[in-house]
Amino acid sequence: MTTTKEIVPVHFLTTGWTYWFDLGINQVFSTSGVTATPIYTTHSVEEFWGLYDSIEKQTTLPKGIDSFFFRSGIEPKTTENGGKLQFNLQINTSSKAEFAEDVWLKLMLSCIGETIPLRDKVNGVSFSLRSFAKLTVWLKTDKEDDLRKVISFMRTTLNIPTSIDFHFFSHRGKNTTIKELN
Repeated sequence: MTTTKEIVPVHFLTTGWTYWFDLGINQVFSTSGVTATPIYTTHSVEEFWGLYDSIEKQTTLPKGIDSFFFRSGIEPKTTENGGKLQFNLQINTSSKAEFAEDVWLKLMLSCIGETIPLRDKVNGVSFSLRSFAKLTVWLKTDKEDDLRKVISFMRTTLNIPTSIDFHFFSHRGKNTTIKELN
């Protein structure tokens, strides 16, 4: 008697994505990078869900922790071009913390699904836990039209309310420029 095993299809990603983790302790920051450690690189939808299910909720971690989800081969650090498109979410109630977790998940899914606008210009996303959740999209562009496309996507797809401000921090030069984009 022979048994037949069911073949489970694997849904490969267009590109791999690496989850990085930064404990935020005893760090010396520089403009060129962070002290994050790569944890795991996913190459399929199935691997992503395995990774996601094994990670603690971001809002339950100690304050000062940073998590990064970056395109494989790209480190979470500043580059010559582009910058960081950032917005903050309150997490002082359970419903606000759940909303921040949902936005984080949808940001990662929009990366692996390549549904985020300008996907070829997205290096990755990050979640920084402070007394609030700081969510960031790391981009290879600093063109305002491009930034507005990403903001529009986040407002509609991730349900980011218009009361939340977006800020862009350019990687160009020593002085960081901030553009308020609503």
